[in-house]
Amino acid sequence: MLNYVRIYLVLMTPIKEFQQNAIRALLRETYSSAEDLNPQNILSKRLSELNIESLTFMEIIMNFEEELEIEVQDEDLSGDPTTEAFLMKIYERRA
Repeated sequence: MLNYVRIYLVLMTPIKEFQQNAIRALLRETYSSAEDLNPQNILSKRLSELNIESLTFMEIIMNFEEELEIEVQDEDLSGDPTTEAFLMKIYERRA
């Protein structure tokens, strides 16, 4: 029963709420200054501009995978997408 509830919650979570949660997770781990990276402009930044240690970034990705019950593919990260494009792509793949 718990899995059905979780799937329902994931499917019913609006993209804006997912983005806000993802932004908070990314901001907690960034080495950028608050002036350079804040919730208002993080979505337009490329993933490489987030200034997050690679191991930490992979842990964040694993959390997204678990939360959305998906697998992030290498192609999702190729071409250095913007944070918004990356989050949209993985959000659309959810359960």
